Amino acid sequence: MDTRTSFSSRVIICILYGIGAFIIILAVFQLGIFIGYHKASVAYQRGRAYYQAFNNPRYNIAQQYFPSANGAVGTITSINLPTFIVEGRDNIETTIRLSSTTALRKFRDVITPTDLHINDHVIVIGSSDEAGVMHARLVRIVPGIASSTMARMPHNQ
Repeated sequence: MDTRTSFSSRVIICILYGIGAFIIILAVFQLGIFIGYHKASVAYQRGRAYYQAFNNPRYNIAQQYFPSANGAVGTITSINLPTFIVEGRDNIETTIRLSSTTALRKFRDVITPTDLHINDHVIVIGSSDEAGVMHARLVRIVPGIASSTMARMPHNQ
């Protein structure tokens, strides 16, 4: 009787350890699903905002809260090719330099630097040098950006 009790308790303990390990494996799997779903939803939202901003002219880019760390959003105030000046939120002016590799677009149409005009509303993506001049990789002319919408855009801290 003693051997049966010890055998049965060892079997029960092994079964309980197996069930516990299975529950832990299921919990880790469920955590992986949760994290993957969260990452996918963030990626989807970013992709959706990108296509709304750049692929569909009926969306207003200012509502997408475009950051200014590697770009500028505003109105062209001065043109002296290959540079021009964009006045953005809080009347901050950014000097933009075009190069032969800069992509210029008006919606989906390819344009030339001579198609840029004063008072055009633009979005510029590029990188700034030590002098504060932004070397543009992409310049896109967009529909007018209302000044009240520009005031609501978050500031880069």
